[in-house]
Amino acid sequence: MAIFVASMSVVAAFGLVVAPATGASAAIGYVQGASFTVGARTLCTRVDLDSAVGAGDLLVGWFAEYNAAGTVQVSDRVNGAWTRASASETFGAAGGDIALYYVENSLPAPRGLSVHVASSGPAYLEGAVGDYSGVATRGALDQVALAAGFGTAVDSGPTAPVPAGDLVFSSLVTGGSPAGETPGASLGVTYAPRSTVRGGAAYAQDIISGSAGPQNGRATLATPTDWYAITAVFNPSETGPRTALHYAADGSFNGNTYSPGDYGFNLADVGSAWWASHLPAGTKALVYLGLCNGADATFVATVTPYVGNPSVFGYYLYDQPDPTGRYKTQCTAADLKAESDWIHVNDPGRKVFITLMNLGVTQNPSYAGSYEPANTGIDLFGIAPYPCRSELNGCDYSYITKGVAAAEASGIPEADLVPVYQTFGGGLWVDDAGGAYQVPSDSQEQQILATWASVLPAPAFDYVYSWGSQNSDTSLDSSPQLLQVLRRHNQTG
Repeated sequence: MAIFVASMSVVAAFGLVVAPATGASAAIGYVQGASFTVGARTLCTRVDLDSAVGAGDLLVGWFAEYNAAGTVQVSDRVNGAWTRASASETFGAAGGDIALYYVENSLPAPRGLSVHVASSGPAYLEGAVGDYSGVATRGALDQVALAAGFGTAVDSGPTAPVPAGDLVFSSLVTGGSPAGETPGASLGVTYAPRSTVRGGAAYAQDIISGSAGPQNGRATLATPTDWYAITAVFNPSETGPRTALHYAADGSFNGNTYSPGDYGFNLADVGSAWWASHLPAGTKALVYLGLCNGADATFVATVTPYVGNPSVFGYYLYDQPDPTGRYKTQCTAADLKAESDWIHVNDPGRKVFITLMNLGVTQNPSYAGSYEPANTGIDLFGIAPYPCRSELNGCDYSYITKGVAAAEASGIPEADLVPVYQTFGGGLWVDDAGGAYQVPSDSQEQQILATWASVLPAPAFDYVYSWGSQNSDTSLDSSPQLLQVLRRHNQTG
């Protein structure tokens, strides 16, 4: 392997990358960046970001040490030690360490920032760093791919599929001096070159993912050499409702596997006491009961096996009970109150939940004379104004805002409302205008999230309907693009 011998060189840039106008995330901005090499062995070096670093910015870089044991270390005086991602490389048989480091939700540095790169012993250091705004301030890192090779064609390999609108940071370091790079493309979007060094031994570029799918970091070197490339995908700043608990109705278990957990759903649709005790770590149970006969012997026998189980978040008494008896068996507020009161007395601290039936029409919803905390003792109420329909040839997001306003007018405070996101369509369902529900596109789902956030910014949990098919419909578990949108939301929300 050829050892790089370029003198210390830094190239910084300033610009803006605008994310697609989805309505669900702020524009991602490229603020500044720098690439560096140090041509003599050293224990540490400094890389300066000369412009202000904003509060909440993402700092990310691909850092390398050659001809030293141990791992390369990265820090700054404002944020302290940076987070090392699990992905790393070495300079083949020559060893060393090449790693992705990042800081999400950076503290502000109005006068710029010096990034300190250090080795455990004298080493050659090189790398590239970038500063971005508009990226998620928690759960920012989504996917990583990395690869090494020799020649002029650089390709990090594909990440797992990601939604449109994510930041894709691509960087490479080399063992020689390739005399420059030409940016490549991923899913038809050409990378913007951001920083490089004389001789091209360290380089960074980025894009905003233009369509859903796996992302590759590609570039072409001017002359062949050994290269080490990474692609890191980061979630944009999410403006969907902010909550720590995410519920997916129906079909949650595949054998002994909680399938939605892979996508950040951590409030499980549970119908057995065994499952409530065998959930993955960090997952809570919402126990579905479907009972509305008051606290009778059947109710008590059904609930008792769950009482005292620390994994139980709460009880889902009924899905859209009918207070009138016009559409299905009448469910009185008094019966729901008896059930709710029994749970609050016998399993204190657990939440009691129902979804509400709209007694009007979607364009003019009404929950008046229905259920609210005062007449039921219930803690949380879900509303489900599914906005994407065939008769609209798209989505009417005002259905969401109208639904929330109607629920609040009926006596349910904002803090007690739970948003239900549409993630299904087709099948045998017929909406209240005689049309069919339509599966939202990824951009429509992002707008659904953004609209809910405008009226319910911080619910106790959120709810997707539905994980599995209920009525020959297409559901979330068979909609790859929606799965990526919801996974991103669950990670950042």
